[in-house]
Amino acid sequence: MKAIDMNTGTEALKSSMLIAVEPRYRKLLHSSAGFTLVELIVVCAIIGALAGLAIPAYNRFVENVKVTRTISEIRGIEKDVYAKFIDTSAFPNSLNDIGLGALKDPWGNPYQYSNVPTREDNFLNILNTEFDIYSLGPDGVTDVNIQAANGLDDIVRTSDGGWIGRGEDFL
Repeated sequence: MKAIDMNTGTEALKSSMLIAVEPRYRKLLHSSAGFTLVELIVVCAIIGALAGLAIPAYNRFVENVKVTRTISEIRGIEKDVYAKFIDTSAFPNSLNDIGLGALKDPWGNPYQYSNVPTREDNFLNILNTEFDIYSLGPDGVTDVNIQAANGLDDIVRTSDGGWIGRGEDFL
């Protein structure tokens, strides 16, 4: 029997009990419960690969949501322009005339409006006969031709409201 040191008290008793039980639990007490460096590197690589796939997909999703919102807002502006036409028998000169001059697209650019249609496609056909409404898109620049380099990302209204979408998608 072990003598209990009065200075250490219960610690000595605990260590003597651990020594007596140790053969049964030796594997548990001496097993490694952590991860090796290689395992951690593999896990980090897998997380990095998944993030590399997920982030671009998320960015495309966000961009598509912005385009959808812009299309919806252009439809709303179009309705307000027609309402003004019904009231006054003339299209407004600017979006300020219908109280929408401060309205901005999801990229922070003001919507563009012209009561004299000027936008055209690759074949120099004017896109609308009444008025033009469009967003400058993510890059904030445009071109008269919606399928030119600076017009591809514009969200445009064509065919007198029959189609609204990206300039690059217009056929």
